[in-house]
Amino acid sequence: RPVFAACPRASARASARRRAPTSAMERPSPRTLRRRRPTSATAWVAVAAVCSGGAAALLGLPLSFAVRGHLGLAPPRHASAAAQAQALDDDVDFETSVPFGDVGCGCCRRHWLGAAAAAMASVALVARAGPADAMIGLKTLSEEDKAKYDLPRNKDVDESFARGMAYGMVDYERAVSSKKRDLFKKLLQDLPKSGSVVVEVGMGSFPNALYFNSKLTPPGIEYIGVDPNDSMEFFARENANKAGLLAPDRRATLRVAHGVAEALPLEDGIADAVICTLTLCSVSDQARAVAEIKRVLKPGGRFLFLEHVLSETDEDLAEAQIQNTPWQVVRADGCHLDRKTLQSIRAGGFREVDGEYFDLKNFGYLNPTVAGIAVA
Repeated sequence: RPVFAACPRASARASARRRAPTSAMERPSPRTLRRRRPTSATAWVAVAAVCSGGAAALLGLPLSFAVRGHLGLAPPRHASAAAQAQALDDDVDFETSVPFGDVGCGCCRRHWLGAAAAAMASVALVARAGPADAMIGLKTLSEEDKAKYDLPRNKDVDESFARGMAYGMVDYERAVSSKKRDLFKKLLQDLPKSGSVVVEVGMGSFPNALYFNSKLTPPGIEYIGVDPNDSMEFFARENANKAGLLAPDRRATLRVAHGVAEALPLEDGIADAVICTLTLCSVSDQARAVAEIKRVLKPGGRFLFLEHVLSETDEDLAEAQIQNTPWQVVRADGCHLDRKTLQSIRAGGFREVDGEYFDLKNFGYLNPTVAGIAVA
């Protein structure tokens, strides 16, 4: 079993040093992406993985799972959001029916131009009056919380990280799609019939958008994404539009706010649901983050989670996770390999926690996973 993890942040820093600083929203041309070559890491060593709002180590993964933005490879072909959503509604197996791909797409420029136009349209939708006219106000953090939790960030590294998040998680998302599908179906059934407020902590590039493109999704949802990486917003809006979440007939809004899980910029009791997937590994204070999630939930609100954790079934793997966590925290933006996240959620004061532990396959240190829904 491998005993080290490649760090996407380190690769991104190397790329930043080789070029002049660029704006946070810049994206390289497809020709440039195809021309770049990997600067380090061998083909069958775990290259990198990203957590929404953080980074997590992947060990022993094939190159097809590499964070392609960091390696300079062409981005994967995007699956049709509509096809993915239809698969959710019809209980079709993602493995056989959804065209996930990891092959460079020859029409990336057309995809990007269309996504850019869609993203601009989504901004207009947020500004325009709709069912969520009384939009939830954001809270200003105290100077103490800012100094303790919302630390300064490197814009160049964040941009590379966001691009990797957007293009490099296809294999992992396929592996967890069945579990996510079940969880989101339960969540959608429990939301109010209209005007729900859904907060995603560590929204990242919003890969969970496709699970809201369902017949069960009520109209008029106010989506609020919270992420410390401001470069994620472009990709979050891109995925929201691909999934059709901001179509006029849905009467929904999307805001992506800068913030951290340990000090959410939201008032008490405003959310009908909070979502957190691959984020609690990288927060500096997990108990505080869980308490913040419970704080912003309405009584009876749902907290959907899916996180990688310390192994409960493989003593050797657990020992390797523990030994490598200090190095990983430094090299991968705070990612912890040895967290016992389900225990933290159970201790968080929720009225009910329906969670389970399970092991994925072929994802090294990310195999041990917990997922479920807690009720505030």
